[in-house]
Amino acid sequence: MHYSFILLCFILFATAGSNAQQTNWLGEQNVKGAFPLVSDKGDASLCYDSNEPEGVSRAIGDLCTDIHRVTGRTLRTAVGNDLTRRPVIIGTVGHSRLLDRLAANGKL
Repeated sequence: MHYSFILLCFILFATAGSNAQQTNWLGEQNVKGAFPLVSDKGDASLCYDSNEPEGVSRAIGDLCTDIHRVTGRTLRTAVGNDLTRRPVIIGTVGHSRLLDRLAANGKL
């Protein structure tokens, strides 16, 4: 479970944009290089493997609740290989088949 939290943090920080001076994580304007979780063009989906420990799915539920409280929108969750147009892949290496494939191919 510790690895899934680290991976989620890495994804959020790595996709926040390349501008080191940018400190506003919540915005209503499009920013080049950003990965919006919620936007007019479509919301992200939180994707995870069914083999994940229970704590991962609980953390995903908490994240969905937090995002809903901030934005008023509810993100879709997808289990398995049902990747959507804007996937946020959440998981633990060793439990997630997709993350294991990415790691084996040197992409993680």
